[in-house]
Amino acid sequence: MGKPKKMTPSKTNDKPWSKWHKRLHDSLQASPSLLPKESYLVLSISGGQDSMALMKIILDLKRIYKWKIFIWHGDHGWHKNSRIVKDNLKVWCSKNNLMFHSNQINKNEVNTEEKARDWRYSCLIKLAEDLLITNQSIHSTFILTGHTGSDRTETFILNLARGADIRGLSSIQVSRDLKTNIKLVRPFLCFNRKETHEICKDLELPFWIDPSNQNTIIRRNFIRHEIIPRLEKIHPGCSLRISELSERLSLYKEEQESMAKFILQSIKLDDGLSRKKLNQFPINTKVTLLAYWLKINELPNLNSKSLKQLSLDVEISKPPGLIRFGKHFSIKWTKDIVQIIDLTQNNF
Repeated sequence: MGKPKKMTPSKTNDKPWSKWHKRLHDSLQASPSLLPKESYLVLSISGGQDSMALMKIILDLKRIYKWKIFIWHGDHGWHKNSRIVKDNLKVWCSKNNLMFHSNQINKNEVNTEEKARDWRYSCLIKLAEDLLITNQSIHSTFILTGHTGSDRTETFILNLARGADIRGLSSIQVSRDLKTNIKLVRPFLCFNRKETHEICKDLELPFWIDPSNQNTIIRRNFIRHEIIPRLEKIHPGCSLRISELSERLSLYKEEQESMAKFILQSIKLDDGLSRKKLNQFPINTKVTLLAYWLKINELPNLNSKSLKQLSLDVEISKPPGLIRFGKHFSIKWTKDIVQIIDLTQNNF
């Protein structure tokens, strides 16, 4: 665990400004709807360098944007010093007049990356919902995480190896809706991990190192510590270029989904999609339409291989059939219709 440096409370007349503040400010100015002025912000702070850098820059920009800021910390109990991190972070927030919230869970209940992430988001959404209930004058709440361009690169490589489609390759976006009136925002995607370390150093911020981040048994850590450094030796600067590619794919995906939404309106039936009309399109277009159809029905992502196979299976020349995806849903096609069967509703 890194030893925290002595900090002094922020003063109301402080006007800190640096190239780091300017970069985020310029980014927010270019997208005014990302974090509107006077919004309620819930910052997810682990105590690591990325989230501490995010918290400080956002806190400093508060004088311009008049945000109401709340800090949330999740203690997974993954290492013996996790309680110390929480206590030190709480003290730091108190010195800086920040409202601090935290939740703790038994490490056996969040023993995978996916379970831990789901738990964090459930806690963050609950806090955001409580804020909406107790402050009826606000119409939306923004949850901020400290994801950087480096995280986006790691996710891209992981999903590429899994055979993800464009949706998976561009999964870390600047913002997305979590629930009605609750939006997730990742304002630090314009920074990389090296830069957040420099921010902490320049602004004399404490941060705490989570020893579990060094465990290369965890897939993301293996990508971070083993794969990306080797790629950087072959092509220096490649991690930044991969992150930029992911962002471009995100924009391309938005264009695809806009077109898919328009087309689906013309081929949908009450209980699904017209099989005949769906098969008027080339296979790559069918893949895009089926991927978006699953998304708007809030179903899990299918990888590119599964989507392509499904597109082939529903061709008019093929007989009626059914493919089951996991425990919760199937896709069934008859002579005239392609439809989703929700197995949890016992309707099949």
